Amino acid sequence: MWRLVAIAVAAHVPFAAILVSASRGWAPRVLVVVCAAAALRLVLVFGHPVFSDDVYRYSWDGRVVAAGLDPYAHPPSAEELRTLRFAEFEHINNPDLRTIYPPLAELAFGAIASIWPAVSAFQIAAALADIGIVILVMAIVRCNRREDRRAAIIAGLAYGLNPLACIETAMSGHLEPLAVLPVLGAVALLGRAGDPWRTTAVARSAAAAALAVGCCVKLVPVLLLAPAARHLRAATLIVPAALIGLYVAFWSPELGAVRTLDTFARRWEGNAGGFALIKAASEQVIAAATGAARPDDMVHVRFLDRPARALEGGFFSLHKDGGFDPARPGAFARAELALAAAKLVAAALLATVIALVCRRRADLSSAALWVFGAFVLLTPVLHPWYLLWVLPWAACRRGWPWLAFGAALPLSYLPLDGWWERGVWDAPAWIPIVEYGVLSAAALVYYFVERRKGDPVDR
Repeated sequence: MWRLVAIAVAAHVPFAAILVSASRGWAPRVLVVVCAAAALRLVLVFGHPVFSDDVYRYSWDGRVVAAGLDPYAHPPSAEELRTLRFAEFEHINNPDLRTIYPPLAELAFGAIASIWPAVSAFQIAAALADIGIVILVMAIVRCNRREDRRAAIIAGLAYGLNPLACIETAMSGHLEPLAVLPVLGAVALLGRAGDPWRTTAVARSAAAAALAVGCCVKLVPVLLLAPAARHLRAATLIVPAALIGLYVAFWSPELGAVRTLDTFARRWEGNAGGFALIKAASEQVIAAATGAARPDDMVHVRFLDRPARALEGGFFSLHKDGGFDPARPGAFARAELALAAAKLVAAALLATVIALVCRRRADLSSAALWVFGAFVLLTPVLHPWYLLWVLPWAACRRGWPWLAFGAALPLSYLPLDGWWERGVWDAPAWIPIVEYGVLSAAALVYYFVERRKGDPVDR
């Protein structure tokens, strides 16, 4: 795995050289940028998805939907679905958990599987959507800077030739491009965001519908709803209506459509940045206040017993796996109490960023970079493909520290060797230190460079 990771990291060197060359005068035509982005993805699209096995779950869910079955009703390991198993079934991750993906994603999987159920079909779909993202990135920049064609070309290169974007879409086949593409489309439809009141009702409705599509494929774009509301006005209601309607269509008494989402939110942690710092600080504060020295030491907070029972099974659950002890009301392990506190603080910080973006009436591309950037830094789990939510907006806003972060993120794949051989995920402590150290150093350099140039540092 270290060889593959080294290649993924080293690929950012020629990528950086191309961006520097473009910023100093060389600028190809738009068609050349699109063709180059397509060629890179074509190289990877029929490769083995070595860094991630999510695409096998997509293929499985697609087969279930194409067969006319409810994808939320049973996990892949269920005996009721045995007849649908295919040659690569053993590659499906967490086969005992029901699917986590929103309804429109499931319908997209079903549509792809009905045409060609092979894993390559999902890689091709992700690659095609990613090429659309390259085009929309250039369109958004050209719309906001009508006099500057070069800026649009550089933005197209910054995303289209980005090695991490190519790997996570064409090779790994991740779902993100199918959700990011309509969100970019919504911003492009709204045109010049600094003048929202001139946007026509038809454009607002189309933009809201596009944003709703993105939210119904992945839930992350919901974070952009508040900043976009002043542009969309009454059309904003299209987004929650679409989400509620689709989830109701797949609803069941067992809450199959949200059960695994709750499990993921409660239990998964890894490669976190800001969230890891918040959690560590929470542990220290709780230890100092209660004297609980070890993570599994019990902390008794009786007034939290009733709220904890109400929150059980959700994102802010104070017990990862339930199991309230009626004889000891308000008893929590220090680590679990710190985790719940960290989630609360992280959610508050994310809400603060969204509120500040709304108050500043920021350009939508700038708002997206702030909001999705905060999400990436505050999420309890950061997989490298999560950065696909940030990279298009970083390309639009020349936020190159995020590109540097993308060059370091493949390091988080190094523990895959141990996972394949022993089923143990043992991530060295130095990996997140290097990843977030690269981002922090790049952000500091960026700040001082932009400040010396006299440009407002709002990106």
